[in-house]
Amino acid sequence: MSHEATTRPLPIVEPNYNLDDTISITYSGSYLNVPSIPEWAYSEFDGLYYEGVEYSWEEVDYRLSVDYNSIPEPSDVGAFMGLVFAGFVIYKILEGKGINVKDTVCGAIKKIYNKITK
Repeated sequence: MSHEATTRPLPIVEPNYNLDDTISITYSGSYLNVPSIPEWAYSEFDGLYYEGVEYSWEEVDYRLSVDYNSIPEPSDVGAFMGLVFAGFVIYKILEGKGINVKDTVCGAIKKIYNKITK
């Protein structure tokens, strides 16, 4: 959909819109607040040009309206991997001391199950 604008020079367009209709850009905390695209821009221009890439209005509207699925944070993945690694290390330490970890863990689970079900 988007492509580099290297095949032709960009035209200089003189838009005919009311100059009183200004666009204000404000700052909110550490975010840049850019207002929505004005209606006159859809009729005056073919799309949006941003950092050397041309986007059609359909693509701009699509990109601004898509709800992206959340992904696990790297810190969550790191914490999970750390817990798995710590469990493995504890297992190896207990196994090295001659403790039968499997029977001990299964016995503890059975005791808890028996207490819950009685």
